[in-house]
Amino acid sequence: MNRVEKYDKINTKLSYLSDNEILQLIKKKEGVAKSSYSENTTIKIDNTKIFIKSIILTELEYKNKFDTSNLFNLPLYYNYGIGSYGINCWRELLMHIKTTNYVLSGECINFPLLYHYRIIETNPKHIKFDDFKYWNSNQNIKKYIDAKSKSKYRILLFIEWFPKVVHTWLLDNKTNLNSFYEQAFKLLHFLQSNNIIHFDTHGGNIVVDSNNIIYLTDYGLVLDKSFHLSAKEVQFFNKNKYYDYGLLCFIMPHYLIDKFNLNEKFYRDKLNITKETKYEQFLKNYKIILNKEKIKKPNKLTNIIKIANIYYNNFYKLITYNDKKNNIFPNNKIKMYIV
Repeated sequence: MNRVEKYDKINTKLSYLSDNEILQLIKKKEGVAKSSYSENTTIKIDNTKIFIKSIILTELEYKNKFDTSNLFNLPLYYNYGIGSYGINCWRELLMHIKTTNYVLSGECINFPLLYHYRIIETNPKHIKFDDFKYWNSNQNIKKYIDAKSKSKYRILLFIEWFPKVVHTWLLDNKTNLNSFYEQAFKLLHFLQSNNIIHFDTHGGNIVVDSNNIIYLTDYGLVLDKSFHLSAKEVQFFNKNKYYDYGLLCFIMPHYLIDKFNLNEKFYRDKLNITKETKYEQFLKNYKIILNKEKIKKPNKLTNIIKIANIYYNNFYKLITYNDKKNNIFPNNKIKMYIV
């Protein structure tokens, strides 16, 4: 079965189940991965593995079904993938529906299919919120987290499962680094042409299939001009159009750190690089590492390195340690190197 045929079959089967039958099905889960804001698991239907993401739906969101407004009036900087819990659950769901339609229509295949979704009631889950100061002591963020802690509602997303995240894949398939960047940049061009910013394009949100095709997932921070955006949100969107490119190129040091774990002695002895080496030094030695590992250099490697450096030095390391979170993203500087 191809992806579309499998989608039709699983979508129909799940749609015919009652809420109670859905909950019974989830009890047959194969494993659970918990985070502070969601609980993820996998199940099998007709020997097809399915990823289930459970998202806490606040009472306010539940009462305003499918309203993609910034219901809690969260600050704009909360859109950045630096520890945010997301903005609005309906945005994540609707983006999954939109990207699934992109796949089914053949416009872009690089998204996981959403087989089904279901809204259920369950017991509230307390969320420990220790980052109040980190987020500029913003009261609306606190209210948002408190609302999640008290809510009994969940959105269950039944999503197409893929075997690997890109970090693991690159470790096993070093020669595919060039293919990764080519696919990733093509995907980001597609999103931008459709007025969508993902805002969380790190390696953990990019999965890979057995044919080495990449898929972008996790839409908790997505901003889409089709959402009900305020004038300030539209302005924020326009000033951050190239954010995804910056974060994508910034995944390089994570890849290198993983390499250190496997071959630290080589880097320490031959290249004089350790885990404590500053990010700028990572970038300077990136070409050397590619040569030593006999990895084909990505096309436009110089641009990729420049984008990564701009993102880190002009934004990431500043906003991460600035509790006011009032740093300006260097959109135009990164735009210069997008080709």
